[in-house]
Amino acid sequence: MPRLPRLRIGVLDELAKQLRFAPRETLRRQLERTEHLAAEIDPALNYPEDWLVFRITGYRQEIDAPAVVVGGALLRELSALVERLSAAAGLTERDLNRERVLTLPELRARWRVSAKTVERYRRRGLIARRIAGERGRAYLVFPLAAVERFEAAGRERLDAAAGFTRIDGALRARIVRQAAAYRRRLGWSLNRAAERLARRYSRGHETVRQLLKAHDAKAPRPIFGEPGPPSARERRLIDLAHWRAIEPGEVAKRLGRSSAAVLRITNDERAKRLRTLVARAGALAARGGERKKAAPPRAAAPPERLPLGAPGGGDLLELIATVRDAQPLTLAVERAIAEEYRRLLDGAAAAIRDLPEHGARAQRLDAAETDLRLAARLKAELVRSQVPLVVRTLAATLGRPLEEVRGSVLLPLVMASIAAVGAAVEGFEPGKGGRLAGPAGLAVTRLATRFVREHSAELGRGPGRARAALRLGTGVILPDWTRSVEPWQSWEGRAWLELDAAARRGMGAIAAKPRRVLALRHGIGGRPRTLAETARDLGTTGMAAARMERRAIRESRRAGPEAP
Repeated sequence: MPRLPRLRIGVLDELAKQLRFAPRETLRRQLERTEHLAAEIDPALNYPEDWLVFRITGYRQEIDAPAVVVGGALLRELSALVERLSAAAGLTERDLNRERVLTLPELRARWRVSAKTVERYRRRGLIARRIAGERGRAYLVFPLAAVERFEAAGRERLDAAAGFTRIDGALRARIVRQAAAYRRRLGWSLNRAAERLARRYSRGHETVRQLLKAHDAKAPRPIFGEPGPPSARERRLIDLAHWRAIEPGEVAKRLGRSSAAVLRITNDERAKRLRTLVARAGALAARGGERKKAAPPRAAAPPERLPLGAPGGGDLLELIATVRDAQPLTLAVERAIAEEYRRLLDGAAAAIRDLPEHGARAQRLDAAETDLRLAARLKAELVRSQVPLVVRTLAATLGRPLEEVRGSVLLPLVMASIAAVGAAVEGFEPGKGGRLAGPAGLAVTRLATRFVREHSAELGRGPGRARAALRLGTGVILPDWTRSVEPWQSWEGRAWLELDAAARRGMGAIAAKPRRVLALRHGIGGRPRTLAETARDLGTTGMAAARMERRAIRESRRAGPEAP
């Protein structure tokens, strides 16, 4: 029996697991509800989790912070959900009304399309049920009502597919000859030649691409001579080149691959890193899409009016003197920032779970990455607002001004306190009332109390020890903690979704336009922008903006002074 399809959307996967033990008649009703739902989904809209659960089960579940599913991704999964529910209900041929269903051969004959085309239609919302046939062999049937709804919604698409003719030998030879000419005269890659020929002959891009690849695999003298699937070493090299902002075209030339292939591998690696956030305990999943008790977002934070991207480190003695009497954020601003932070985590977690295993689009990756950048910036501002509280709480717990504590003792305590405030931000729920200062102050007090108990000798609190004054001098540097408040700001010891230290040091030494590109993309002085938003701000295309960003990163790294 063929394996059941995998559900990649967490909401539907969890629902299928919960429903597999439901009574048979209940499952059949939910099958019908899901079939009707598929006809109503708009790929361009987003749908909340609680609404989907209600439409499928009829049960209105109260979810404080429901996940959001993109309509296009939902359509691709609904047929797989129906197949799983059919298997759970144990549908057999005895359950069929033969006049109300079509088998796969009957549907192909009705629409005059191939089996692969039917499979593509299933990813666009065509529903199929799984039936256990003789000797337990499973096969698919298509409810006539679902077929008719699909026909009504996409008649032009079906007519075009029915009028499709296969590529015969003469057309195949003509495509191969023209691809060879493109390669010989213009130096085009296989992908670019396939794209041009697909438009010319009104064929699918992937169809022509596979045709040319099949020709090269058998030909004694391949036209393009592209290698096979990339090795693990090649994938690591391509990913490293992306980290170093090397142009994809240069990487492709070095490896003998097309630029499109290099970009596909780069995007696969980006998606893989993002998925680790949803899977890793204590990271995005715990604070974003899997959190059920969060208050729904009510108001967007005003990031444009905040000093987003400002560094958080510097001389520790100067920091203590500067922040001691700083004014806290107002209640309205603090709540707005906290709610926007939670909303961004929820949205990013949902978007990452919907990413396909391979072939994720660069725009979707960039949108998720930009949301994570903004979330890190907002969290940094919430932590920054509590630094005066950290200074006052540490002084009260230690029983002396912080200027009277040796730098080698105070520095790790301040860094640990800032990390404790960051953990308090993650658990802070503005919808329940209260201020962040409550959990933040409690966390710092606990940390400082334990520190005093474990380091009493170093703090001069033991019997007969004299209290030394003014032992903290200048030159004790607190690292820039704003670049390490979230796990997605570094990966395997390198900056991730952040400018590395050399690029940040060199930003001031490069020209105004590339400096602005980096500021827009990385949220320095304002909200981080996606590549598309950056392109609009600069009056250029997304591809040109991407090249400008890579060039700006390389220039700023070269211009950055050596670290002290």
